[in-house]
Amino acid sequence: MEIEAINTVQARAGQTVKVSIGAYTYLKSSMIAYGMSLVFFIAGAILGKNAGVKYLTSLNSDLVAAIAGFAALGISLLSIKMFFGRADSKEENKPYIEEIISP
Repeated sequence: MEIEAINTVQARAGQTVKVSIGAYTYLKSSMIAYGMSLVFFIAGAILGKNAGVKYLTSLNSDLVAAIAGFAALGISLLSIKMFFGRADSKEENKPYIEEIISP
């Protein structure tokens, strides 16, 4: 696997290294990736159910809820990808090389 990390131990290409990431960065990334996706999915399903009952009476409201939920999930995943694209450039969000395991 190849990732970009801050080289604090002057490791060279081809060496096996131990890579770490800060706890705050890990928790923040997890909450954004999983929490935001879940919130968007549930909100989309609720809005879709209400729209199905009120406006799209010819369609099954559960089907409308499922479609709206998955559409909102897709939107959230694209939003997260754009956010992480910008966040990747910050030094505090990057993993760092902790030690060289084998030369």
